[in-house]
Amino acid sequence: MRIGYFLTWHQGPETGVFKKLAAQTAYWVEQGHEVAVFLLSNKHSYEQWRAALHPQVELTQRVWSSIPHRLMMANQWVSDIRAWRPDVLYYRYDVYYPSFERLFGRQVLVYEINSNELLETRLGPKLRHIYRSITRRRLLSRVDGIVSVSREIIEHPDFAQFQKPSMVIGNGITLSDFPELPAPANPAPRLVLMGGIEHAWNGVDKALWLGRHFPTWQIDLIGVYPHELPTDTPPTIHAHGKLTRAAYEPILAQADIGLGTLALYRKQMQETSALKFIEYLAYGLPTIIAYTETHYPDGVPEFVLQIPNTEDNVQQSAEAIAQFAAAWRGRRVPRSAITHLDTSATENRRLAFFEQLRGRAPHTAG
Repeated sequence: MRIGYFLTWHQGPETGVFKKLAAQTAYWVEQGHEVAVFLLSNKHSYEQWRAALHPQVELTQRVWSSIPHRLMMANQWVSDIRAWRPDVLYYRYDVYYPSFERLFGRQVLVYEINSNELLETRLGPKLRHIYRSITRRRLLSRVDGIVSVSREIIEHPDFAQFQKPSMVIGNGITLSDFPELPAPANPAPRLVLMGGIEHAWNGVDKALWLGRHFPTWQIDLIGVYPHELPTDTPPTIHAHGKLTRAAYEPILAQADIGLGTLALYRKQMQETSALKFIEYLAYGLPTIIAYTETHYPDGVPEFVLQIPNTEDNVQQSAEAIAQFAAAWRGRRVPRSAITHLDTSATENRRLAFFEQLRGRAPHTAG
């Protein structure tokens, strides 16, 4: 297959999306497929992407500097895609552009959803939410299939109403790319949270509460800058800002426990497949989460503590958190227990879905 992956993304290699896409497309190439990435962004990041992608993955970037320019670049972006003539187009959920009309019906179009964007945009600018509400039907009614990272999302009426072929695939990770970090010998638990305060569902405020409640614990915040912390933040909480993987890996090596998403209810969601969760496990860190993880719908294993997805979850679970931290301090998650999270497992299912959709209805090439 010729698979085109197109997305709008403005952030760099420290993000989970960047790493996920690089791993996915590399696996597709290794399975014998031709792959191209088409990127629309407001930052010139071609060199960063080129360095991260498999050498055989083609890359095109269009960069915009204003709203009118964005529409112009989106039109050229679509022209780039059409010229490449993919068999399958894979679109990571984002906004609808009028130029998409030139893509519909020309190849299999698959939409990946990682969140209910209508619920998410309600937390942001009103105009953005209105535009999404008006245009999403045009996009979702024309796609050939949907890949969702959770059952909750695909079963929500906002998506289920379109009755599209769908598959739930939790996020994967190329385990061989991540060293199994040796367990540290900390005198007291050391926890780490990856995620900024700009996304309220990360629950940075809850990590701060833990730091105050357990004054002997050390807590590292990756993605939060020191100036973003309250003035009364205890010295045991360390804000490192946004870091590349090479820079934050030594911090994870010092940690006993990873803190996953702790406030998903702020997006009115109960289930997801969080990239940072699987990255913690890939490094061997036992992890605390406050949602239903797609990879573990029937209950989490012993190296994961799942607390309620509520406003007071950390306070109400303080004793359970302390017991979990004490039990797993100085221990690591065995790699053999998480092989189902590997990219090979998730991407084989995705590729099979592409083939299934190709067999459903012919499309006009060119």
